[in-house]
Amino acid sequence: MTTTRIKFVKKTHSSFFNLLGVQYGVLVTVADGKDMQESILIVDMEGQMKSLRDSEREGVLTSDEVDALEKDMKEAGLENMTAVFDKARQFPIPEDYSPLYRFKTCSMPNCRRLLAHGNIFNKDGARVQQVDTISTLAQGRNVCEYAARYGGDYKLDAVIIFKQMLEANLALNDIEFNERYDALPEDVRRENEEEEYSSAN
Repeated sequence: MTTTRIKFVKKTHSSFFNLLGVQYGVLVTVADGKDMQESILIVDMEGQMKSLRDSEREGVLTSDEVDALEKDMKEAGLENMTAVFDKARQFPIPEDYSPLYRFKTCSMPNCRRLLAHGNIFNKDGARVQQVDTISTLAQGRNVCEYAARYGGDYKLDAVIIFKQMLEANLALNDIEFNERYDALPEDVRRENEEEEYSSAN
């Protein structure tokens, strides 16, 4: 009979989170003593605990398992998203530093993307075509991670870009993005979806 459990493992491989001084880790599914699958990186203990307590209520995890995961995340120094964002906002950038790249919010009057989004531009004002339009902080974090790994001035650019995405009030992730979209007035959503359908046909 296969026995499975979940454990929390602290990680240290994210150049961007290391730069900010953010602690993080993953949940690992263990089957018959072997590590089988890792979750995405976890930095938000508050949000993760809500999800784990939901799993407890659904009978997926036991109370003891959830308590043990909470203990391990506390010992690893995980915080909540507010603390993570504060670390980014308070990260010191030299006053005379001129970034190589920036995040700019889309301001096109006829753009059919109804929620906040934007793109990466270089110092000459040209859009970086290799990077898709960014609609969530989760997407943007991947860009910041890529920049931070380059080191040097790119590390400062990573922080500046993340700060600019925070200022733009991007949704945290796809779940929050969909919640924001569903919260828009029904007539606005319907008109937008009809225009998208018309342009696709």
